[in-house]
Amino acid sequence: MRRNFASALSISAVLLAGLTLSACPILPTSSSGITPTSDAHPSDTPSNPWANRVGELDLAPWQVEPCEGTAPFLCVYNQQNLVGTVEFQSWPLDNRTDLQTYLSEAGLNQGAIDLNDPAQQSQIVRALHGLVSEYYSSIEEDLSTGSDAVTFEAEPPGALTVGSLPGLRYGF
Repeated sequence: MRRNFASALSISAVLLAGLTLSACPILPTSSSGITPTSDAHPSDTPSNPWANRVGELDLAPWQVEPCEGTAPFLCVYNQQNLVGTVEFQSWPLDNRTDLQTYLSEAGLNQGAIDLNDPAQQSQIVRALHGLVSEYYSSIEEDLSTGSDAVTFEAEPPGALTVGSLPGLRYGF
């Protein structure tokens, strides 16, 4: 069985809130702890972090709504059919020494980053490329130690825009 996984890193998300968005296929209950099925519907439960972050969007034929329950998942629908989820993950930049290293190697001082400066945006995207490369390497290493034969095929990171800021989309 071939399963794809894609993620997006945004410079605003990583730097302002320590946020990483992970887009993933529909997961079975046993592996995710949630039940995103075709019967899933939005939740008004404030403990789902998406509940207060998703406003009214006109994306027809797509819809996005916080998934039912307390898990940090946003349900993505196409023509009323659930096609996947986006997971909200958050880590303070102070805890991300790997990203701090890549920002420093790109010539940035983490205390003096201006997200509106195009030159610094370019440097941040360079740091995100390093982070993605490290992530790919760690996955390859983990897969090589397993007993099952698994082929890892990384997608090259691609440019995307999150709001008005550049970011990366990556997957495997």
